[in-house]
Amino acid sequence: MEISWGAIWDSIASLGALARIGTLLPLHYTSWSYMPKEKLDGIWEDVKEQAIQNAKNRAKKKYLHRTGKTPFPLFKQEMRHEGKDTTKFDIFVCSRSGGQGIHADGETSTLVVSAKHVYFPIAGQIEELRRLKDEVTHEKNGVEQIKLELIKQKEDFAKEKEQVVDEVRREFKDQLEHMKVIMEFFTSLIDPAALQSALSRVTAQGLKFTGAIDGTHERQLNTDENIRGAEKHSQHIPNVPPSHEVVAENILRDTSIDDYIPDKVTTGNMNENDIYDCSPVEVGSNVILFFSEIPKEIVAKGVLLSMDPNEKIDEIALGHEFVKVVIRKAIQPAYFLMRPRRGVSTVREAVGKSVAWEYVNVMEK
Repeated sequence: MEISWGAIWDSIASLGALARIGTLLPLHYTSWSYMPKEKLDGIWEDVKEQAIQNAKNRAKKKYLHRTGKTPFPLFKQEMRHEGKDTTKFDIFVCSRSGGQGIHADGETSTLVVSAKHVYFPIAGQIEELRRLKDEVTHEKNGVEQIKLELIKQKEDFAKEKEQVVDEVRREFKDQLEHMKVIMEFFTSLIDPAALQSALSRVTAQGLKFTGAIDGTHERQLNTDENIRGAEKHSQHIPNVPPSHEVVAENILRDTSIDDYIPDKVTTGNMNENDIYDCSPVEVGSNVILFFSEIPKEIVAKGVLLSMDPNEKIDEIALGHEFVKVVIRKAIQPAYFLMRPRRGVSTVREAVGKSVAWEYVNVMEK
């Protein structure tokens, strides 16, 4: 309810009406001059007490900021636009120092000076740590790059190795086919009986050279006599030369691979202590194992376990060409096995394990 000076009687009439109905309404004065002096004195007393309390509160406060009504997020953004650091310490200093030419109060200045002696060395250490972290990150990226390059080189090497192996395999196959064709050609040109006689003479001469004139030599001499008898017999049958199949069958029947193994083997890589007798090898005896190629070199040492052709290694029978041995010592660790087994490819991997070895390359120690 508004109270004005010009309508005092209307206001009194309204107050009387309100009193009759029992309703209370606040009085709203349109001007300070309309208010009674008692009311004005009471209001100003409250304002003075609040002002005195606010002054006391401000006196108790320390490190007052000078940003005014500007909120701190906006103040921080302004500092960032000006190119200043926005750490907590920098914001504290800038907000308390006011502006250019305005200095902070004594307590704030003392705090800032004391903090600088601690903050700036720490800031330098932080910068050093940041630099070291960047160097570690750079080194880590370099190591990762080297790993990727090594993986790529390994893949390229595997591809090149596969290509070389395929090329060597094809070349070997072509050379083998070429040699087979040449052998068939020369075989067709040579008289079978003369070829068999020449083979017999070469074998006998080799046995004489090594001093291995024994029962094997006698069997060979008997073979020579049989050949000469066959030659004489063939001379009495004109225009009927022996066939290639018959001659080959006679050679395989009358000679064996054991006839071509001397009693003593010497190579350029052996000394006098590495000469071993080529006596018949028995199961359980210590043996030495040789290369399958020439010149013969010692590959490993072991023990002969079995000569049974039906003996199986990895479900594959030995046959008549291989025997079962256990390798005790590797002389040539990188040598690849002729008949590798599961998980075993080289002599180094076969130490302490049983493998198949060519019988012609096994000699008793």
